[in-house]
Amino acid sequence: KVFRAPPAQPIKTQTMSPPWIALGVSALVLFVGFLAQLGVFTWPTVSVEDVKPKQIIYKYYTGGMKKVGPAFKALSALIGKICDHNARMVGVYYDDPEKTPEDKTRWAVGVMEEDLGNDQILHCGFHGLNDIFNR
Repeated sequence: KVFRAPPAQPIKTQTMSPPWIALGVSALVLFVGFLAQLGVFTWPTVSVEDVKPKQIIYKYYTGGMKKVGPAFKALSALIGKICDHNARMVGVYYDDPEKTPEDKTRWAVGVMEEDLGNDQILHCGFHGLNDIFNR
């Protein structure tokens, strides 16, 4: 007896249709554009400068620098509720994070008092009328 294999069947493959590819590429472009708008692809400008004495309303923290971003975000949200969004925010770092253990680093986030126009922020755990540099 001779065994004969059945004739080969073509393999069916699924391919994405061109509209789905275009939609996927468009979504990717929009997502990357959104990230660019948020500033994900840019570095912040950091400057050190001498300024005239200013009154700062601030909140004092200890702990790792990973907490700085959320602290500024919370301050920004608070400022947005009580005054102009263009208030100048400041960060004061008392310790070098490369020389100080993470749990011992001291820092503060605050806002220039002259930009507020009211004292509502003082009732939210922030301090004013203190010399921030004598910690």
